[in-house]
Amino acid sequence: MTIAMKNLVESEKWRRAGVNTFYRKSIILASVCEPGISTYDLADIFGTSADSINTAIRQLAKKNLVRREKVKEPKKTAIYPTPYAKDLANIIETV
Repeated sequence: MTIAMKNLVESEKWRRAGVNTFYRKSIILASVCEPGISTYDLADIFGTSADSINTAIRQLAKKNLVRREKVKEPKKTAIYPTPYAKDLANIIETV
């Protein structure tokens, strides 16, 4: 399989999952690489506000790609990948 074909297969799997922006793919990959990452840490990584991250995470949670858990600290949320998100991230490693 050529590199172009592998990229096409990868992008099609993400599209079917409802993830159509690199920003949201990056959030999923960050949650897979570092389960329990906080929204504030993600905001620091992406250079954006925690509100923007929370909006994206809400959409990803609706699509069953991430799971949110409240942390003891006020207004802090930990993000964990679902098995479906782990499978999508595995595509990148195997393609």
